[in-house]
Amino acid sequence: MKLNISLRQRIAFGFFLIVVVVFLTVAVGIWSTLSLQGVINILNANVDQIEAIAEMEESWQDVASTVDNMLLFKQSAALVRPRLDRQVELFQTQLTTLNTMTLGQRADMTAENQQIAAELQQKGQELVDSIHTIGELTVQGRWASAQIYRQNQMSTEQYQFDRIVDRLRANIRAEVEFSVEQTRGRQNTTQILWAMAAIFAVGVAVTSAVLVDRSITRPVYQLIEQVERVTHRNFSPITPMPQQDEIGALSRAVALMTDWLRESYSTLEDQVSARTERLELVARLSGQLSAILNLEDLLDEVVNQVRDSFGYYHAHIYLLNVEENKLIVAAGTGSAGDTMKVQGHNIPVNAPTSLVARAARSRKIVYASDVRQAEDWLPNPLLPDTASEMAVPIIQAATESVVGVLDVQQNRIGGFDEGDAGLLRSLANHVAVAINNARLFEQVETALQDAHEAQARYTEQAWERIKSTLSATDYHYARTDAGLLSPPEIQQAREQAFTKSGPQLISINNDERAAPSTPADVPGEAQNAHQAMVAPVTLHNKQIGNIQLHAAGSGPDWTEDDLAILTAVVEELAQTAENLRLFDETQQRAGREQTTRQIIEKMRSSPDIESIINTGLKELSSVLNTDRVYVRLSARAEPANFDLNLQTKSSADSSPALFANGDNQNRSNTSPRPGNSAPDSPSDDSRRAE
Repeated sequence: MKLNISLRQRIAFGFFLIVVVVFLTVAVGIWSTLSLQGVINILNANVDQIEAIAEMEESWQDVASTVDNMLLFKQSAALVRPRLDRQVELFQTQLTTLNTMTLGQRADMTAENQQIAAELQQKGQELVDSIHTIGELTVQGRWASAQIYRQNQMSTEQYQFDRIVDRLRANIRAEVEFSVEQTRGRQNTTQILWAMAAIFAVGVAVTSAVLVDRSITRPVYQLIEQVERVTHRNFSPITPMPQQDEIGALSRAVALMTDWLRESYSTLEDQVSARTERLELVARLSGQLSAILNLEDLLDEVVNQVRDSFGYYHAHIYLLNVEENKLIVAAGTGSAGDTMKVQGHNIPVNAPTSLVARAARSRKIVYASDVRQAEDWLPNPLLPDTASEMAVPIIQAATESVVGVLDVQQNRIGGFDEGDAGLLRSLANHVAVAINNARLFEQVETALQDAHEAQARYTEQAWERIKSTLSATDYHYARTDAGLLSPPEIQQAREQAFTKSGPQLISINNDERAAPSTPADVPGEAQNAHQAMVAPVTLHNKQIGNIQLHAAGSGPDWTEDDLAILTAVVEELAQTAENLRLFDETQQRAGREQTTRQIIEKMRSSPDIESIINTGLKELSSVLNTDRVYVRLSARAEPANFDLNLQTKSSADSSPALFANGDNQNRSNTSPRPGNSAPDSPSDDSRRAE
């Protein structure tokens, strides 16, 4: 059977069948729910009644317990009466509440329960009256009568009250059992109805499935096959399905789409290839930029590569000057870029009319497809053909700070697209890393150069101090058969050694050289010339001396191996001498630290301030070899109230004397020698420490 209806109508018919099934199912469910809800309400009411009876019994138990305790311990009614009255009042309230409830659901059961409730109300009132009677007897002091009344009259009434309560509870339980039986019957009915609805739903589902399979599923599968051909890049023409419904319309649309894809796929491959080439170009540029550590060369390479690789009209880079808050041209392509760089072309970051400044402020790419339509475009007379412009901020990822802006321009409107923005953003990130690397390399190079210079100055100063302490700075060795070298020869070799970076062979000429025997057949110029090997002794690029090896007469024929030996010896000599100097410095520093520690330990062992000062001055005088040591204790610049002066005596009497001035008392350990009194002020020309 072929249905000549649209897909929408088929779906509507199926939906109608589903609604019918759902309606029947919901109707059965609502009926079952309402039935069960009625039973549940009855059960809840019965539960409330049972709970009310239990609460009433509990209240009466409290009343009876209070009365029994009062009679057992003969408590005064005045003490027990308030609590007893509250309990009796609660008991009466619960009796009244129980009497107002609808006891039962059936008419006969309700009437019987109401009669039982009335009896229960009456019997409860009798119990209350008995309690009042017992209270009056206790007030009169007739405890025995009260106990008898409790055991006889009140116990009988309580027994009757309990029987009435049991009857009411039994009726309520019977009502509950009746409700449960009703529930079971309705559940059975509901199950039958659910089974019938399920059978009907299954029939509808099977019928709908057959119709859907024949009118929807099979055509959809055919349509899927057509689409799969397209997904496998088979763009051959597709024959649309003949149906006049939505599936047929979709099949015709797929056929049209296939024709369009067949036409556009060829151009898409070209676009993807071009995009891939540009990505590879960015990757290659990133690798090249990471190898350039000179900032100026790096920026020149960036702008030239960007312009040449992407075919832009112009490209230049601005670097941010944080102190002046300006963007300054650091590199640009062509003569325009060179001119702007020489002129120091700059743009304030807060400039209102500048795409470059806006990119730096917003930290986002700014693009103007037609610069003459952009309100904040800043024209440049050096670039008159600019039609579109894109400014890309260069952001340092580590600090999230703007380093500069990469500005590219085209000489045609709409010269950039989203692909350019993505590529330039990626390139700008790599440029930021490269700029940071170049700056860090420059800082490291500067710091390293400063360190080398400082080390060289320190080495030079140290060796100057060493030279001043040596008894001799020139050392000579000569064989017994060798002639003496004249001072000009030595000076000439020294000067040439200091101009060389390593061992060299030189020729020394001097007419004043004294030779013990000179052959008569040797020319005069040859007699006064000889060869020498000279080498500077260098430490940390500073020359601390030189070595000269002079040949006797014509001398041996020195070779490169001889120069290599001299090089090794000179290097070892320089390093060994430096090690010895450092060792001497270490020993001197250790000696100073030990002396300081000894003086401090002696001062710490002194019992008072005068002993501390006396010990410190004596030790300083001994260590520093001073004639006089003067100390002043004062918190201000005015004359102090307490002065101590340690004056060393002559070599005949070397024990020091301590004088205290300011309080007109002599605290010296020994009397000072006449004519050698303590100085009155620290301006005395004698050697002092203050």
